[in-house]
Amino acid sequence: MRGPWYNSKWASRSFHVIGWMLWFCLPALFHRESDQGKANWNNVFNSFNFVSTLLWITVFYSNANFLVPSYFNKKKYWSYVGILLLMFIAVLFMTNLVTQLSHKGSPSMLRRLPFFLIFPYLVVWAVSTVYRVISDKIKTDQLIKPEDRIVISSVTGKPAFSFQCAE
Repeated sequence: MRGPWYNSKWASRSFHVIGWMLWFCLPALFHRESDQGKANWNNVFNSFNFVSTLLWITVFYSNANFLVPSYFNKKKYWSYVGILLLMFIAVLFMTNLVTQLSHKGSPSMLRRLPFFLIFPYLVVWAVSTVYRVISDKIKTDQLIKPEDRIVISSVTGKPAFSFQCAE
């Protein structure tokens, strides 16, 4: 029996593509100049925004596919937090490098960048962690057979295992 359509691989990949397209569009949707009446789509399709979005995609998938299963799920919390801090520092330096390369002659923004990048970093981290935890929960629930699930007795309120005898 096939599951719901939204559990299929194509649906999952489509949701990811749509999510990242929305993330790409955030600068145009929220950045307005005083004389602009509409969104400035030139801000979306520049090299700085493209490279920084690739950085966020890297943070998302490296956390969801590597860090959460290897450290968070195995309760190695200090290592997990340490690697997250190192990733944040790497994002800071990469964003500073991209800023200096795309805007030649601009001063280093390294002192101000943490204040601008902490919120997007926390959002990407939280969404990728929740994504991985929920997808792991769905996979675990699909592996457990309905007849092996614990049934809570309505009389005693305690777990009662339900075993079915083969006839």
